[in-house]
Amino acid sequence: MQSKVKKLHFTLKGLIMKTVFTSHGHNSVTIKYLDKVFDLIENRTFIRRGHYVIELLGFNGAERQLCKGLQHNGVTLMCDESIDLIDIIRKEYKCFSVSQSKFNV
Repeated sequence: MQSKVKKLHFTLKGLIMKTVFTSHGHNSVTIKYLDKVFDLIENRTFIRRGHYVIELLGFNGAERQLCKGLQHNGVTLMCDESIDLIDIIRKEYKCFSVSQSKFNV
């Protein structure tokens, strides 16, 4: 199994991928992007619960409150009900991708 992971890692090295934002209604968004630090394709799903943005982690129902820059620590990410969640996630993804580019080797 480990060799498959290594093979996947090397085939993704240098890949340029467009980030895809998918809205599942007003309160749910999924993004798919290439993680520039680990050269892995990531899928992340976010939901709005009240004024808070929550990230769903895996298939076991685990979740974490989201902070600015799509991080799990720092300033809590708040979202007004009148704004589409996808607009907030796009804005925060820009900050996230800038922080990831600092790790690019």
